[in-house]
Amino acid sequence: MKRTAAYIIMALLALLLLAGCGSMISAEDGETAETTTEETAETTGGTAGEDINLRDIYGGGYQYLFTYKGEDYTAIYSYDNWCVYDSYKITSGRAMKKICQALIYEHPIH
Repeated sequence: MKRTAAYIIMALLALLLLAGCGSMISAEDGETAETTTEETAETTGGTAGEDINLRDIYGGGYQYLFTYKGEDYTAIYSYDNWCVYDSYKITSGRAMKKICQALIYEHPIH
């Protein structure tokens, strides 16, 4: 059971890194990729969705926004799949895990 859960988490992390869904959100100029105390605060404690401020944009259960390091990211849910736009900007493994957990909690992937 633990091995299966580990494979699912690894697959979702790969999905976040390699999604290549396109670019809907532009990055702010001068933004750095270094770890900050803000990132640490966003990736520890609380419930899965609260940590990243996961919210359903239109109330339809398919298009969501979440916040990482002060920037909003779009996550689209379709049956058995999540697509996170501009996921390459999320460089912290802990943050990726927290985001995946929040998304899975919202819509479990089978």
